[in-house]
Amino acid sequence: MPDLSAPRVVVIDDDESVRDVTALFLTERGYDVRVASTADDGISLVRKTLPQVVLCDIEMRGIGGTDVVAVLKADIETHKIPVALMSGRLEPDTFALGDAFISKPFSAETITTVVQRLMARRLA
Repeated sequence: MPDLSAPRVVVIDDDESVRDVTALFLTERGYDVRVASTADDGISLVRKTLPQVVLCDIEMRGIGGTDVVAVLKADIETHKIPVALMSGRLEPDTFALGDAFISKPFSAETITTVVQRLMARRLA
């Protein structure tokens, strides 16, 4: 059973290994991590669980991370949830669309630092 007091993070990525590693990194640090393999499933999961932070891959089959950001920011229930976009390519044009950018591959320290920074910004 998940710890209901743990900060919740939703990870949206179509790459299973990225989802698994990210979830492992954050779970080991006390976060309640939920994962989705598609943008549509991720949006539904965010609406259902209302996490403190969302980590989302930019390039996925179907709609991508920038579309996820647009949908979440247009929704009154989810518009204040910070979203960090993740990509293996440096895409300066997309940096401004999310609240943070994480370059793949990443370390546990990088993911944790970004999540902590976004949570602190949300609470400020």
